[in-house]
Amino acid sequence: MSAANDVVITSIGMVSPAGIGVDAYRQAVLDGRSGIVPITEFKADDLPVRIAGMVRNLDMTRYASPDEIRQTGRAAHLVMAAAQECMGGAEAAAARVQDASRVGVVMGVCTSGQEVLAQELDALRTTGVSALNPAAVPQLMDNGAAALTALRYGVHGPVLCLATACATSMDCLGIAYDLIRSGRVDACIAGGGDAAVTRFAICAFGNARALSRNNDNPAMASRPFDKDRDGFVMAEAAGVFFLERRDRALKRGATPLARLAGYGTTNDAHHLTSPRPDGSGLASAMQLALKYAGVGPTDVGYISAHATSTEQGDVAEAAAIRSVFGSHTDNLRVGATKSLFGHSIGGAGAISSLAAVLAVREGILTPVISWRTPDPDCVIPVFNQTLTGQQVRYAMANAAGFGGQNSTLVIGAA
Repeated sequence: MSAANDVVITSIGMVSPAGIGVDAYRQAVLDGRSGIVPITEFKADDLPVRIAGMVRNLDMTRYASPDEIRQTGRAAHLVMAAAQECMGGAEAAAARVQDASRVGVVMGVCTSGQEVLAQELDALRTTGVSALNPAAVPQLMDNGAAALTALRYGVHGPVLCLATACATSMDCLGIAYDLIRSGRVDACIAGGGDAAVTRFAICAFGNARALSRNNDNPAMASRPFDKDRDGFVMAEAAGVFFLERRDRALKRGATPLARLAGYGTTNDAHHLTSPRPDGSGLASAMQLALKYAGVGPTDVGYISAHATSTEQGDVAEAAAIRSVFGSHTDNLRVGATKSLFGHSIGGAGAISSLAAVLAVREGILTPVISWRTPDPDCVIPVFNQTLTGQQVRYAMANAAGFGGQNSTLVIGAA
């Protein structure tokens, strides 16, 4: 593609444990402030895991009508709020969605309506059929967030909903990139989110020994690449990006924030929940992203790692980084958003991608704030203090998920 047809990011909306909007995320990173807190949204004092990354003080009446709120679950609420943060008011949104048949939506949610299903099953069991809420049907639609985004902004191009576990929102950005590059569309609203902090999910993942039990020190519970890590911290979040061809953006007077330069995706085909120990699947995704970006390993200065803080996952990702970057590895800086805000499942890739955008646009490098004890099995250049004023031409963001999913984006300066 020519430079005029580069895929650029011209707006981002974020709802995370840092707060509402990109500014809230940026400030939390600059402050080194964790969004992981004790759970108070439901009874958790009897659970072995009692902490999570929570989105609090979200007033959905600012982002949706009463009918939209009633017909959607928590995950869709987060996505709708992030979408509006991205698209702006009516005039700004209309300027972005020009020629609506040439605009698409690629939006992912993995745990849509989980809290609704638990509530309705309880009502069915305790009260009977008459107690079921008819609005539960749209509330449980996996594609509800994608459909409502298209409806709200009048999008008539392809409207897709992906679910690739913890790689979901990154794959949504990647598929949107592919759609634009192929000429199918000129622009896309892309991203995703999840709201998996429920009593059911905390119990299920907790019983699987996947979650950190560091309840007494929430801010240090998610410890990617640290020798003392003991699992991930569940969180909720959503991120939405507006992607378009560079010439389209410039024609309408928009200023690109960054360039989505390359996307790679692979599958381990190894195990339903565990990665390949050598990280070769993720390494392949990273290599593909570099190939499509047309850059080499030495062009990358920062990696926003997937870094769940699990024993196997972190070792595999560290091995993948060493495999791809070789001797250049020691010149990199490797950070992890989950150390600050936990693991938001389908929303994780969007948050990780925002960290890459801030690296190339503003020179702000998101650290692993909880990293204290080096792990001899994760020998990569992790850092635990936010860095500013950095010169980064290209940054990489990784995501991986159950089912063997591996995804990587390369983000370049605009």
